[in-house]
Amino acid sequence: MAMPTCLAVFLSVGLASAGVTEDESVGTEEADCQPPFWHGKLGDNWPLAGILAKSRPSFRLSVGNTINGTYYKARKLHGVTLLALRPKKKSSKRIHGFILSQTTDTETCGLGVFKIRNVKKAANATVRADCGDVILDGGTDVIKVRAIKWKAPKCGCVTLRVEIKSADNIIYSDDPDSEESDEYRILTKTLCPPAVDLPTPA
Repeated sequence: MAMPTCLAVFLSVGLASAGVTEDESVGTEEADCQPPFWHGKLGDNWPLAGILAKSRPSFRLSVGNTINGTYYKARKLHGVTLLALRPKKKSSKRIHGFILSQTTDTETCGLGVFKIRNVKKAANATVRADCGDVILDGGTDVIKVRAIKWKAPKCGCVTLRVEIKSADNIIYSDDPDSEESDEYRILTKTLCPPAVDLPTPA
């Protein structure tokens, strides 16, 4: 059954061949960190995950240069990749827009810093330095974004989240209140320094 159409406003979250811009404006005014307004249907990134053996996700968020995929290297750069899976299939989704953001479990440690190093591999994405996120609000439909770098903080656990708008106007994200296993919540990644255990889901 089709999901109802809705106006999606992203509060906490949330690139391959065009230019990239970075917001470097400095001033006394408070930064405008409002996410883009997207009108579309809400989609399930991994339908019947763990139930239907042939079920596959549409998109994946991955972070490189980690320790065992679980721990970050303090103050080091980590590559962030967004991928539309099974891109050779005709019915495969494409990335039309996204917002990639981060939250931390401790304010004293602060957040990491996003950077874009290779403009040819990012599709009009913008780093909003004052907001601690990266956004792409429309542009060329792509199957892979791999030009984002994330410099980890010195301490504290950080959760990276991405919400993706596909080329067919469907919006995908992980439900933070879902009881699904982390194995299937692949648009969210929580990383901690090696000396800290990952937080236990509520």
